Amino acid sequence: MAVKQGDVTGDGVADTVYLAGRKEKADSIYAADLCLIVKNGQNNSLYRKPLDQVGGYDARLFLGDFSGDQVADVYVETASGGSGGWYYHNIITFRNGEAKEIFGKQDNETAYLTGTFQDGWKVELKNRLNGRTLLLDLHDRQADYVRLGLYKEDGTLAGDKQAMPAPYGRMEALDIDGDGVYELTGQQRISGAYRADGLADIETVLKYSGAAW
Repeated sequence: MAVKQGDVTGDGVADTVYLAGRKEKADSIYAADLCLIVKNGQNNSLYRKPLDQVGGYDARLFLGDFSGDQVADVYVETASGGSGGWYYHNIITFRNGEAKEIFGKQDNETAYLTGTFQDGWKVELKNRLNGRTLLLDLHDRQADYVRLGLYKEDGTLAGDKQAMPAPYGRMEALDIDGDGVYELTGQQRISGAYRADGLADIETVLKYSGAAW
């Protein structure tokens, strides 16, 4: 599906990275069971890393250092094809020929901002990393929320309700701080009573610390 060249094993010799998948029909634009195959430029050995339960459309392949070890990592972005506009994002390191995923399914679905509905037609958005909060006014949705049973007529909650963060849409690799190591920027939609009830679009910048984002 895609091919890139660069030193991803750290031996100073350019390797060839292939992104491959399985198509049910030759003319299909959907590919299932995506995997990365690295051909070592020094000895022609092959390393294979399946991407766990990843399949989709318009897969993109990018090589760049995300981990900070001065060796290029492999970044794959794949459109899920769902109505939510969600994407899969995977980053794999192949240093010394050992494949290790440092960004995958769990990271893609992590919500650094959570939302909780409050009495008085409002929702509190909270950054779970630094504890900062932001209140959004929901008075313009009173009739809809009462009809759905989320609120009572007097503005008190009819029950506990959490807002729904979506997985990331498209992400972009950028060296924002100019240190030669790439960060990831991406957007997540926070929805309210149902997925189409958009409350906010949150832009997040993620940097790998060596153990976590």
